[in-house]
Amino acid sequence: MGEEKITRRDFAKIVAGTGGIIALGSVLSNLEPSQLLAVSVEKKESSPSNIEDVRIPSVDLMCTVSCGILARRVNGRLVKIEGNPNHPINEGGLCPKGNCGIMTLYDPYRIKAPLKRTNPKKGRGEDPAWVEISWDEAIELIASNLREIRRRKPNAFVLLHGENQIPEFTAAFMSAFGSVNDIGRGSLGEAALDVADALTWGASRHRVDVDNCNLLLLFGTGAAAESNSLFLWYARHIADARERGMKLIVIEPRLSNSAAVADEWIRINPGTDAALALAMINVLIQKGLVDYDFIKNATNGPYLVDVSSGYFLRRGGKPLIWDKKGSRAVPWDSEGVEPALTGSYLIDGKECKPAFQLLCEVVERYTPEEAARITGVPADRIVDLAEEFGRRAQIGSTMLLEGHTIPYRPVAAEFYRGVCAHQHGALYSRAILLLNVLVGNIDAVGGLSMMNVGEGDDISGMLKTPPYNVRFPPERFDLKDSFYPLAYYGVRQQVSLSILQPERYLLPYRVEAMMIYYANPVLQTPGEELQIEAFKKVPFLFTVDCFMSETAEMADVVLPDRTYLERFDLVPIHTPTHRGHALRQPVVEPLYNTRHIVDILIDIAEKVGFLYGEGGFNDHLNRRLGLRGKYKLNLNEKYTNEEILDRLCRSLYGDEYDLEWFKKNGVKAEALKPLQRYVRYRQNGRVYRIHLYSETIKEAGDALKREVERLGLEWKNYRYYQPLPIYVEPSGHNSDPSFDLRLITYKVVEHTLSRTAQNPWLMELYGLGVPGLEEPRLIISSIDAERRNIKDGDEVWVESPSGKTKVRVFVVEGLKPGVVGLPAHFGHWAFNRYAKGVGVNANKLIPVGEEYTDPISGQQAFNDTRVKVYK
Repeated sequence: MGEEKITRRDFAKIVAGTGGIIALGSVLSNLEPSQLLAVSVEKKESSPSNIEDVRIPSVDLMCTVSCGILARRVNGRLVKIEGNPNHPINEGGLCPKGNCGIMTLYDPYRIKAPLKRTNPKKGRGEDPAWVEISWDEAIELIASNLREIRRRKPNAFVLLHGENQIPEFTAAFMSAFGSVNDIGRGSLGEAALDVADALTWGASRHRVDVDNCNLLLLFGTGAAAESNSLFLWYARHIADARERGMKLIVIEPRLSNSAAVADEWIRINPGTDAALALAMINVLIQKGLVDYDFIKNATNGPYLVDVSSGYFLRRGGKPLIWDKKGSRAVPWDSEGVEPALTGSYLIDGKECKPAFQLLCEVVERYTPEEAARITGVPADRIVDLAEEFGRRAQIGSTMLLEGHTIPYRPVAAEFYRGVCAHQHGALYSRAILLLNVLVGNIDAVGGLSMMNVGEGDDISGMLKTPPYNVRFPPERFDLKDSFYPLAYYGVRQQVSLSILQPERYLLPYRVEAMMIYYANPVLQTPGEELQIEAFKKVPFLFTVDCFMSETAEMADVVLPDRTYLERFDLVPIHTPTHRGHALRQPVVEPLYNTRHIVDILIDIAEKVGFLYGEGGFNDHLNRRLGLRGKYKLNLNEKYTNEEILDRLCRSLYGDEYDLEWFKKNGVKAEALKPLQRYVRYRQNGRVYRIHLYSETIKEAGDALKREVERLGLEWKNYRYYQPLPIYVEPSGHNSDPSFDLRLITYKVVEHTLSRTAQNPWLMELYGLGVPGLEEPRLIISSIDAERRNIKDGDEVWVESPSGKTKVRVFVVEGLKPGVVGLPAHFGHWAFNRYAKGVGVNANKLIPVGEEYTDPISGQQAFNDTRVKVYK
C-alpha cells in the first residue's frame, strides 16, 4: 500500500473538526439529564416522513471576514454550521469561530427584550436594576430624548459602532438626523493601513495575489493562520501556495501560528518594521534591483519637487518632470521625453529634485547596520532578504492573460496590525507599501493587489486621493477633519477624551445623547477607567446589541438586536479573485423579542420625525445604497429591512436576482477578469500614477500647522506629516527606564475582539477550562523570566505608566527577549459566566491620548507601551 499524503489543508480540517468534537463533548457533559433526554426524545418521535433536515446558505458574523456558511436545521433547530463551498471567501472552510456560532444563537444569557435602567448611578459594579419594557415604550423613550437635540444641536447626538455590516444604513440614519458624528472603530483596528493605501493609490484595502506569488513576507500579520480582515481566504490560499513551493517568511516579535508554519521566522523588535523596510529599499537601490520602468511610468517618482517648499513644481497646474533628452523641465505628459529619476536641477532659481531622488536620500540613513541596531535583525540578514526579494521579483517579466500583457512580479510584502497599530502607523505602513512599489509588483501577477483604486486625474496624472478638511472649531467629536485631517476612518479613542475635556479640543458643543451599536468601547478602548468616567457623563445612552457588555451596563436603554443567524443582510464579497454579494438570512425563527437593527433605526427615525420626505432617512438610503429609478424608496412610505434589501438586490443584479433568489442560492459572485484583477491604475486606456511621494500628506500637515499656529495651540503633531516614509521612534519608548519591557497585544484565531469570550465552545478551544490553562496569561521569554526569577505559572504584576494589573505568566521560547504579550480579548466583568473574571484587559495598561495616536491616520497605538513585570 502506498503512503498517503496529508496536505496542510487536510491537517487543518482534521484539527478544526477535532476541536469542535472536544468542545461539544465537554458542553454535553455539563447538560442536565432532562436536557439530554429532550434531545433524544425529539429524535425518537420523528419519522422519515416528517423530519425537516435542510441546509440554509447564509453568511457568518463571528468576525468581519464574513465567510459563507451552510446552516443545518433539523426540525426547526440549528444543529451544525459548515462552510459554504460556493462562497469565494472561504470556499467551504470555516474557522473555529464560525463552527461555534451555534452557541451564540442558543446562548441563554442573550438580551431577550428591551430593557430600561432604573438605577441612575452608573459605574463598574453598579446594578442597573433593569426592568423589561415593550418596544413601543423603548422607542418612544429614545425618541423623546432625541427630538429636541435634533432641532437644536444635531451634532450633540453621537453614534459609535463596531463590526458594523450595515454601514450605509447607519450613515444614512445619522445624515438624515443631521449629525456628522457617525464614528466607527477603524482607529481601533487597522486604520493606518487603510489610510496609507488611500494616500498611495486613492483607496483601501490591498491584498496579495497569493495564487501566483513565490515569495511572501508577512510583517506583523497572522494572515497565514490566525487573523486578518480576509483571514480564511488568506490561510487557505497560502496553504495551497506553500504546497506548490511558495516561500513564506514571517517578520514579527512573537512566534505566532503563522510564524510557526513559515519557512523562516525573523524576530524583530516591535514597531521597527519601517526601519527594516527602508533599509531593504536602500539595498534594492544600491544593488539596482528596482523596476525603474514602473517608477518612471506608473508612479510620481519622476515629478520634480521644489526642495524649499516640498511641493511639486507645476506649470499650468501640471507637475513637471526633467527631460534628460532636452535637458529641460516639461509637463509630465509631454511626448517623446525621457524622465529623470535622479539628480538635482535649478529651475527658475529653485533647486528641484525628482521625487525618487528624494526617496533615495531618505533611505540612505537606513543602512543595514543602522537598521540592525533599531530592529534587532542582523545586518547581513537584512541585505540577503532585500536581495532575495528583488531578485525573485523577476523585474521586467510579463504574463499573457486572455490576450492582455500583464506585469509578473511574484513577490509581496504584506502587513497588518503588528505594523500599523503604532504611534506612527501610517508612515510605517507607507514604508512597506513603497518596498512593494520599488519592485513594481503593484497590481502585478503574483504581487500586491490594490483591490480598490482612486479615480484618475488628467491634470496631475495621478490617482486621486480622498479629500480632507482642516476645520476649526472642530465639527466632529472625534476631531476628524480638524486635528486629524487625514483620519479618513475616524479617531474612536478620542471620543472619551472629548467628553471629559471638550474645552481643550475647542469643541463648541457637548455630547447629549449617544447610541452604541455592536460595540463595547469601555473594554475595547485603552484607558479602561477613563472610558468608564467618560461614559458616566453621557446624559442619555442607549445600546443595540445581542449581549450585555461593560458598555451596555452603563446604558439607559438596551435594545436587543438579532444574532446573525436570525437576520437578513446583503454582504459584499471582495477577494483578489471574485466580487459579488451573499445573503445573510435567518436559519431559525427569532428566538426572543428582538428586532433587526435596520428596523430599529426605521422606527426611531419615524418617531423622531426624520423618516419621510426630502432629506429624510428614506432619501438618504436611496443615495447611500445607490437606489435609482423603479428601485428607489418612496420618500413617504415606511419599509421593512427585507423590503429594502429586495430592492437593493434587484438594483444590483436585475429583477431576476431578487431577495427570494438570494434566499435560495445564497451567493452571487463572479470571477474577475484580468483587467479587473490587475493593473487597475490603467483607466480609460491610460496609466494614472501611484503616489510614491505623498504631496497630500505634505499639504494636510501644512494646513494643520497654519491653523494651530493661528489659534496658538500646543499641537505639534503636524511635524510628522512626511511625504516620504521615515522611521520615528514612538514617544512612549522614552519613558522611565524602569519600564524596560515592550508590551504587545495580539489576536488569536479562536476569538474576535472582546465579543466572543462569552462563547463556551470557543473558550474551551482556546484552552480555558483545561488544567494549567484556566485563564489567558502574559507571555514572557524564558530569558526575561530567568532574569526576574519568574517561573511558569507565577502570578506577577504588569505595570505601565498608565496602570497595573496582576496576571499569571506563561514562559515561552517563541518570543523576542525584551517583549511581553497579552491577548486582546479578555478581562470582562459584565459578560456571562464563561467570560466574567477570565483573564485581564490589556487596555488597562495602554495609554490613550495624542502621544498614543498616529497623527496622520488617527490609529490607536496598541503596541507602543512600555511596562515592567515583577512579583
